[in-house]
Amino acid sequence: MVCNGPVAVRYPRGRAQYGCDSFNNDPSGVITHMTGEEATLICYGPILEEAAVACRVLRGNGHCDDVDVTLLQLHSPTNFSREELASKVKGRHVFVVEEVCHGSGISGDIALCLQDAGLDCVVHPVDLGNDFVPHGDMHSLYVQTGLYNGCIPSHIREVLRHE
Repeated sequence: MVCNGPVAVRYPRGRAQYGCDSFNNDPSGVITHMTGEEATLICYGPILEEAAVACRVLRGNGHCDDVDVTLLQLHSPTNFSREELASKVKGRHVFVVEEVCHGSGISGDIALCLQDAGLDCVVHPVDLGNDFVPHGDMHSLYVQTGLYNGCIPSHIREVLRHE
């Protein structure tokens, strides 16, 4: 790649508006925000807020389609403790929620990590898809691409329903 000017690559750590601290002193740490047994959501960066609300929606209020989920946050998509991540994953289905084009995220790396740890699970990417993402405010784009908290639970329930 040739670059003739300044370039900035930024992976913001995210800040959840739902009352939990998303930072700790370990840059390779894996933070557990919620613990459940049926499935795991993994995210990093500003998508944490959407994932957290989605988890609350999935947990519901005692309905038959409620899903008991674990929510994990990575401080970095490339420098995370694989052992810590594997030890915190719950359930057979792992959903990696990230703001990337399909096939360009860390879902494959996480799948390999969990396979190497001997876990029998399926990793599902939840991302922007293959289409071009137009200009717009973050919430509108999340809604359009299915990365907002109203779409994520439906997608997860659909996957679990077909197991």
